[in-house]
Amino acid sequence: MKRTQIAPVVERPDWHRIDDDTVVTRDKSGRAVSLFGDDAWNILAYTFTSRRTNIIFRSRSRDGTTRSLSESSKRQWKQVMYFLMHEATDVAPAPSTLQAFAHSLKEFILFSAERQLTLYQGLSDIEVVLDYAERVKLETGARRLYSILAKLHRLGVKTTGLRVPLVQLHKPLLERFAQRPGSEQYAVIPTRIYQHFLSTCEHDLCIAEGVADELSHHLARVYAGASPGVAKSLVKVAVYLGCRDSPYVVSSLVALIGALCQLVILSFTGMRAMEAENLPYDCLGETRRDGVPHYTIEGITTKLSGGRPKRACWVTGPLAARAIRLAQRLSGEAHRSFGAPGYVQSKDGSHLLFCRMGLKHRYVPNRAVSTVHNSVETLRGRMFPTIELEDIAELKRVDMHRAWEDEPKYAVGQQWPFTRHQLRRSLALYAHRSGLVTLPTLKRQLQHITQEMSMYYA
Repeated sequence: MKRTQIAPVVERPDWHRIDDDTVVTRDKSGRAVSLFGDDAWNILAYTFTSRRTNIIFRSRSRDGTTRSLSESSKRQWKQVMYFLMHEATDVAPAPSTLQAFAHSLKEFILFSAERQLTLYQGLSDIEVVLDYAERVKLETGARRLYSILAKLHRLGVKTTGLRVPLVQLHKPLLERFAQRPGSEQYAVIPTRIYQHFLSTCEHDLCIAEGVADELSHHLARVYAGASPGVAKSLVKVAVYLGCRDSPYVVSSLVALIGALCQLVILSFTGMRAMEAENLPYDCLGETRRDGVPHYTIEGITTKLSGGRPKRACWVTGPLAARAIRLAQRLSGEAHRSFGAPGYVQSKDGSHLLFCRMGLKHRYVPNRAVSTVHNSVETLRGRMFPTIELEDIAELKRVDMHRAWEDEPKYAVGQQWPFTRHQLRRSLALYAHRSGLVTLPTLKRQLQHITQEMSMYYA
């Protein structure tokens, strides 16, 4: 790898802590792949997908910003990232978390540069940090910056070279966050709406299964190079699920069925959305006891191992098993047609259950579909009814300290504002309240690090 070194400084400033030749990341065999002085740090060994495997330290300079200020902020940016990776915790955070930290710091560098301040100068200035937190559009970034500041504060100025005024920032930042819309935790889906959603999922899954043979045959012909006409039955189901009748109706139908299968899996496992998106092709396990089938789903999580991919297992039911088998039929056509070897027994993430199937874009066996959120939005209109007074009353019983009436998205008459993570919290709450599931069991099912986190969800 080409080494791009930061311009040497004649005299080291008092905040300087890490040298350019310090090893930052290693590959899976332990060999160094990135040094502190590199402009891009390779984090491939920290991830189980091929997406965004580098942290790139490149930022556009504001007009009037001196080269000295830009270079100092860049080095400070790297130092903070190094501390977050190697000093703040026993193991490195997940790749997505590292990328999010890097992005938040980059945005704060630009904010500080407008005031002719370096990153460290901005982070140590109470007024600058609070001004940054006031930016409504940067809500997520401000929260993440607070998390970074807390970690740097714990490490101390001797380690980081930065004195963080966390004591003075703690209360005003929390107060500002509490005043923002969306500052609360994910809502539990009220019982009436939850039952409607689950019954709609089952109904739609039956409809999708009904055209699986025809759709699978159509895909096989497309992958063989033919241009078959689209059967009326496929168009009918596509329109029913929310597609427009267009030249891309088949690819849209496949995307919607994939999103439907993911929603069913999320509903009956409690796994995180990314865990479902990255399930391996051969993920379903079945055992029989006294003639009754029991199902498990094997996948990968990064939450129990500090961002390192780790095998995980979820208990599930027959409906999720059906969703997986339907998804296998569709993605299996792509894997088979493109000559992917060993995909049927693939458990390592080399062939995904919800892969990029090569219909509108190129086939990528180990990359998850990037437009699943859009497909979920299309399905949402049919799956979730409008909010009624009884739903608000139930929300108040779940969280009596939250002012539900003051949040416009939960107003009576509005369609339920669904997010996939709500399924995780709803399953936790309803499973725990049933009295049939203990907190330790819930902790294992949700792949939580602590039992306290499961209690918080439930």
